[in-house]
Amino acid sequence: LEAIADNAGGDLRAAVNDIQMLVEGRSEVVSENTTVLAERNQNRELAESLRTMFGATTVKAAQDATLDLDKLPDELEKWIEESIPSEMTDSRDLADAFDALSRANVYLKRTRTLQHYGMWSYARTMMTAGVALSRRHGRRPHVSEYRFPSSFIVMSRAKGTTAAKDSLRTKLSPQFHTSGKRFKEDVLPSLVMLARRDRDILVKLVLDAELDDGDVAYLLGSEPGSSGVEAVMAKVRVVKGEDEPGKAVKAKGRPKGRSLGDF
Repeated sequence: LEAIADNAGGDLRAAVNDIQMLVEGRSEVVSENTTVLAERNQNRELAESLRTMFGATTVKAAQDATLDLDKLPDELEKWIEESIPSEMTDSRDLADAFDALSRANVYLKRTRTLQHYGMWSYARTMMTAGVALSRRHGRRPHVSEYRFPSSFIVMSRAKGTTAAKDSLRTKLSPQFHTSGKRFKEDVLPSLVMLARRDRDILVKLVLDAELDDGDVAYLLGSEPGSSGVEAVMAKVRVVKGEDEPGKAVKAKGRPKGRSLGDF
């Protein structure tokens, strides 16, 4: 209860919502269950810090607004970059704000290259005070919430795509008697086209190479758990006889068909 009260900050409705969220689906609530409140509180602190920073009128106020945040400068830069278009309405202010942010980025790159972390202070000054004091025209708009940086989403998807390609390379390159590099460059693009045109080929691949739903999702260009992926995996289970135990003997050994080499 103390953790809920601290997190609510005097907001009774927020406290009631927190209690409802924590007790739902549980017969008892222990202190470990309140960690989700801490995560939400961090997001709230980030939003408040950004709101204070963008509203600052002095260098010190802008710098102090983000000092207590548990964010590295590289991560903070992405949040500020995502928020500038919402906070700046005048094109001249936008240009100046992104110019200041680009200068901060230069310091961040030099920090990584030279391993001289004293430059972080210069980067923070440019990305906070430099950006905030770029507002010289018009009124500040009301920003209700700050969006999660889209660059993080792109990076996450890129990592997922790379992992899927590596998984398919490991499982399928022996089937095609080729190297992993040749498979990724020459075979995989054609395989993606074939899999999307002919689900029977995809089912055959899953059976022969023991592909999982993540592999199938990449080949279909969809997300794991999507209807297309589920349909393919369901067909695989039927062929294996797992979904129809009474017909397992009939389905045993997989239906005769073309081998992977035929494709």
